[in-house]
Amino acid sequence: MIEALIPVGSVVRLVESDFLAIICGFYPDDGEQMYDYLAVPYPFGLTSPDALLFLDEGAVTEVVAPGYADEHGQEVLAAAVEMMNAREEAFIAIGEELEKEGSLEGLPDLDPEVADEPELAGSTFDMV
Repeated sequence: MIEALIPVGSVVRLVESDFLAIICGFYPDDGEQMYDYLAVPYPFGLTSPDALLFLDEGAVTEVVAPGYADEHGQEVLAAAVEMMNAREEAFIAIGEELEKEGSLEGLPDLDPEVADEPELAGSTFDMV
């Protein structure tokens, strides 16, 4: 579960690279799954829809420059974290209940090594 969100406008460094991105939104859905952040390349910004980066928390290694967050912004960030953590807990509880009922038999197990890898879906350019 995520402890705190990085404010919109923050410049972040992505995992295992010198690539920088600007956080421009929270909990985007690419039509297949929900991510923690929506970002665009720094310093170019949104040059095309293909430039959007769907990031999970593990994809960010450093906040290079934090975005602005006043008291209201901090309250919104805290409420979003609380809402998403509650959603995650509910999904976990549903999964545990289905497992008890045997409803998950025959489904493949999720490889934990793959599940822990940071998501960089939507990026169609090479990270420098």
